[in-house]
Amino acid sequence: MKITKLLPITLALLLGATGVYAAGGADAQSQDTAVYTLNLADYLRIATETEPNASDVSYGTEYSSATIDTAMTGVFKVISNNRTQDFYLVGTCPTAAGTTKCLYGADGDCKNLKMVFTKIDVPPAATAVTNITGGSPTTGENPDAIAFPLTITPNREDGPDESLSATWDTDKIKYTMNNGIETFTCTVSGSNDTNTFSTHDTDGQYQATLTMTETAL
Repeated sequence: MKITKLLPITLALLLGATGVYAAGGADAQSQDTAVYTLNLADYLRIATETEPNASDVSYGTEYSSATIDTAMTGVFKVISNNRTQDFYLVGTCPTAAGTTKCLYGADGDCKNLKMVFTKIDVPPAATAVTNITGGSPTTGENPDAIAFPLTITPNREDGPDESLSATWDTDKIKYTMNNGIETFTCTVSGSNDTNTFSTHDTDGQYQATLTMTETAL
């Protein structure tokens, strides 16, 4: 008698549960996604990988020329994750006014040009440098300023196929590269440029500085 009364109740509960499962709810779903996002900021690193050495200078007969004894080589490394990255190579030398731009005479691909060195302890007037960088130097009008050949050799170290362009931008070199790693070997060697060396150039240390920068100085 007890078993007879219990069976219908149990059956009813089972049927009720089955009905809920079959019908589902208004917010029922069988799939969803979770999206994970990474943000890679622009990355640019410009560093001097090799500092240039100093060198003595040898004179021609009767102080007629100046020749660098040991080639002076510095190396810059540029690392960028930007598909189009602009940066510049700027040359400066000490003058009485502070510093003056000192690169000139670049060839078509900006791999061969000239750089002016000036005396450190008593820097010349800025006009001594501009007399040379103007392209028509006059002996005697550029005292304590001497120009030498500068050679720049780019090299692709990593990244997609190289896409490096170099253009002359008034008084500096503008580079544009795609993402990757590029090195720039900058070597000063050889003899002075015409009409940039004479007895007006006195003894002492002469200096020029190359700066690779994202900013158009």
